[in-house]
Amino acid sequence: MQYFAADLQLLQSKHWSDDAPVLPENKFLDDKPDAPRPRFGEEQWNLIGAIARNNISDRRCVADFTNFSDPVRRLTVKELAMQRLNTPIASLYSKPGCMDPVSVRALIMNLRKFFRFMDKLNVKRLLDITQDNLNNYLKILNDSSTNKSTMQKNIVVIYWLHDARDFLSFDWVPFKPWGGIPPHKVVGGKKNSENKTPRIPEETMGPLLRWALLYVERFSNDIIDASRVYGDQVGGTILTAKRTSLNEYRLKLESWLEDCRRSGKRLPGHAGDHPELNILRIAKLSGLPNQAAYKLRLRLEAAIPTLGIDNGRIPVAVSVLPETGKPWRGDFTEWDVLSECKALITACYIVCAYLSGMRDGEVQDIRRGAYRPTRDETGQIIRHKVVSRRSKGRAIKRTWVIIEPVAKAIEVMEQLTQTMLPSVRRSNFLFVQIRPKSSNPTLKAMINVYIGKFIKTINSQTQPRLVKLGIPAISVGTSDDPIKITTRMFRRTVAWHIANRPFGVVAGMIQYGHACEITFEGYAGSSESGFRAEVEAERETARRIDILEIYEDYKRGVKPAGPMSTELEAEFKNIREQLGDFRGKIVDDRRRMKMLEHLRIRLFPGMMADCFFEPKDAACLSHLKEKDRKQPVAGICDPNCRNACWLKKHLSVWEGSLADVQRLAARNRISPIQRKILRDKAKEYRAGITSIREACHAG
Repeated sequence: MQYFAADLQLLQSKHWSDDAPVLPENKFLDDKPDAPRPRFGEEQWNLIGAIARNNISDRRCVADFTNFSDPVRRLTVKELAMQRLNTPIASLYSKPGCMDPVSVRALIMNLRKFFRFMDKLNVKRLLDITQDNLNNYLKILNDSSTNKSTMQKNIVVIYWLHDARDFLSFDWVPFKPWGGIPPHKVVGGKKNSENKTPRIPEETMGPLLRWALLYVERFSNDIIDASRVYGDQVGGTILTAKRTSLNEYRLKLESWLEDCRRSGKRLPGHAGDHPELNILRIAKLSGLPNQAAYKLRLRLEAAIPTLGIDNGRIPVAVSVLPETGKPWRGDFTEWDVLSECKALITACYIVCAYLSGMRDGEVQDIRRGAYRPTRDETGQIIRHKVVSRRSKGRAIKRTWVIIEPVAKAIEVMEQLTQTMLPSVRRSNFLFVQIRPKSSNPTLKAMINVYIGKFIKTINSQTQPRLVKLGIPAISVGTSDDPIKITTRMFRRTVAWHIANRPFGVVAGMIQYGHACEITFEGYAGSSESGFRAEVEAERETARRIDILEIYEDYKRGVKPAGPMSTELEAEFKNIREQLGDFRGKIVDDRRRMKMLEHLRIRLFPGMMADCFFEPKDAACLSHLKEKDRKQPVAGICDPNCRNACWLKKHLSVWEGSLADVQRLAARNRISPIQRKILRDKAKEYRAGITSIREACHAG
């Protein structure tokens, strides 16, 4: 199909008029009434009013079509975007329903990439494209070492250009790309719903969480006080510089100096015993450009005898830590109080994101006043709740039930944001950037930068200074394999920890059984959030790994102990004989796992024992009829239950419990009956420890 140049400039869509709204009014959010309402004929669609996720940058909310110089291509891309946003069509290559507005930018980028490939072939129209051309495009993607997931996104738009042909006026792909073979098969990948987001290693997450909690629980009051003093001194006087003459700047400086005299303020200086003028700070406070302030330095120096120089210290006492007998940091100065504010914001974010199960966008959407505790008739808090907006799918307000550390972090952020710079105080959002002149100080992707700086500061300054606290540095991997933490990793990691119940440092900080139940309650037990499904998927993986490890330990002579041990050893012996699974014999892992499957589905890991669940023998469900016994209750697990199996990993918990009981029994103010109960319990724990050590050959 050929077009003359004059005709190309007059192309009109056959399906949408230029003034057609890109999205219906009900797709725009109620709390963004002033956001643009783009029309089809516009060359840029600002869709920010329909994007609920607060962690998306403003730039990603704009669909820009101006880079398509060819008017047919430009119109085709706009029509495809309109179809994807508004009209679901039957397709094997994409999820049902309409596209999220935030994804339009990715659609445009993938089409630009394909059109550049067409230009190299000198193919102007999609109607002229061939399957051989598509095969060449796939080969180029392969040769460029593009990962399978990205390749799939690159080519799925080609499928859409065929599926949406009834909505495209002048150009489309006239045949089924790759004969209708699904994109994941074309690129050689697998269609797998498994979560590919990496989790944060325990040697990183443990110290990171502990330092974050330390900031929230013990350092926050000092930082908030310093921020309040800083805001009172300089935060409210920051002005916007305007271009003008040097004489006018001199008059402006004189006016500012006169204000300093009247209010008793000294000239800002660098911290130290003999402070010097801080020209950059003076420029910011007086509203002068930096260059003009330096040119007027002689006038500033002449004012020193009258006004004096401030050494930059913030008059806030720093708390002394009992463990060290010293303040947790040196005196606050005007120059580092903002750095500590950023560190506290980061710490609060880490606690909220990791211990609530909320997504990054849901955490960043928390507003001031969103924390709403539920109290009983005596005024005691019985539930901590926070209101935010679910960012997966359709944006709706939800109430999350959270644990106490998360509630504390939210309260700290409520206080901190009230003390910051005016631009921050004007924001309604809880998690913000500290940017003096920003009209939208929300964190967005900057939180990843904040987290990186937080880890660097902890490792280089805070941890060496507070080494007596016993909290290790945060592992950042090696130079060959560095660990880079992103916001998506927190939810993935907490799901893994809840499902696996590790016995390391992270489990020592948070009771994951409690966090699991509270988080599930926060999502109202629904499948909408996906968090329960993520935990269950992780739990299935953990069970598979656990039962295989228990079996492999048995082969090495590390046997289980406890009431279930005899039955379990008999099962393992039978499996081993059937497989011929002895030294020097290669056994198919799939066959081994298949034979262990009946044990895997019964396995429920616990802190003092693993439960191989048999409903009729479950001590935790003895109060229920057998038909109602679906699965064990971890919180009231009896390690002497007939289903219980004690393993080497449980030994440290038994030893810790024995030490607790012995400490309680040694107290003077307990009755003889209580002392006897404690001594009987200690005897029981000692017997269990001996049994585990003998079975596992632990020293």
